[in-house]
Amino acid sequence: MNKVFHKRRLFGKRFGKVNPGVVISLVILAGFIICGIFAPFIAPYSPTNINLGDALKPPAFQAGGDVHYPLGTDRLGRDVLSRIIFGARVSLQVAAIGVVASGIIGLTLGVISGYKGGWIDIIIQRAVDIMLGLPMILIAMVLAIIFGASILNVAFVLIIIFWATFARQSRAETLKLRNLDFVTLARTSGTSDFIIILRHIVPNVMGSMLVLATLNVGATITLEATLSFLGAGIPPPAPSWGLMTADGRDMVVTAWWLSFMPGVAISLVVLACNVFGDWLRDRLDPKLRTI
Repeated sequence: MNKVFHKRRLFGKRFGKVNPGVVISLVILAGFIICGIFAPFIAPYSPTNINLGDALKPPAFQAGGDVHYPLGTDRLGRDVLSRIIFGARVSLQVAAIGVVASGIIGLTLGVISGYKGGWIDIIIQRAVDIMLGLPMILIAMVLAIIFGASILNVAFVLIIIFWATFARQSRAETLKLRNLDFVTLARTSGTSDFIIILRHIVPNVMGSMLVLATLNVGATITLEATLSFLGAGIPPPAPSWGLMTADGRDMVVTAWWLSFMPGVAISLVVLACNVFGDWLRDRLDPKLRTI
């Protein structure tokens, strides 16, 4: 009983002191995830429903607005709020596939590279150096154009780009761990490399991988929106935030809400991911804790 209480007390000390910025970021991320999962039940209208009679209506709080369209409509009469809600689903799908897959690939290659060393380490790290040295946006555009525009293809592009960051970080963590006493003891006792990596290396690397994944969610959303804005991402009429921003760029003065509203959504989610990722890093890194 005392051990359970002690663990709860440590957990409360480590994660209980949360500043208001983190709380706000968690609320934003929770809303983002809820909108992404339950978009058909939350959105008041279909994101692709065209109603030319209500085209370019301003937000409800502006003169000439309609309470039925709180954030206004686009040039085809589609509800901006509904498209933003469904856009969260697109961004959530792309971020989930891209971050999870790139994290698994990068973690696997990075741990193998750091633990085995030798020519395996050289080959993997040269591939990492090449990927990190290339211009991200240019490579993403080229790959998106080659593979075509779709959610899966954009996610595939993000996997190709982001695996290297996970590989670099996991390799650095593995280099610190492979010569520690508990790993050396397991090796001298005859434990196979696979079991050592699975039981001793990977669990100790997962903390930094989780932080990096949280930060990369914002990066993947930004990159997806950039590709869609440039016409190399999610194809229309899908309600991508980047595509919505691009649709309103030539009407910024007369219909400012077309680009402003999805731009605010992108900014809030990316900022929330970064704030939460920084807090999580501080909580999981023993060098940054004061308890």
